[in-house]
Amino acid sequence: MLSRIPNKVEGSNKILKEMKEDVSTLSQTLETQMRQISSHLNPRQQGGFPGDTMANTKN
Repeated sequence: MLSRIPNKVEGSNKILKEMKEDVSTLSQTLETQMRQISSHLNPRQQGGFPGDTMANTKN
């Protein structure tokens, strides 16, 4: 009876390690997809800084 416990613990550890790897992979995939979405929604103009100001035409 007690000899089964280490085998079950080892099996559980293996499953948890695989789950951790899966979550890590999913996290990296999600980060990549969010970066792609962000760059698609907020494209930067070439040759300028993102914070360039526009001239006020009312003056």
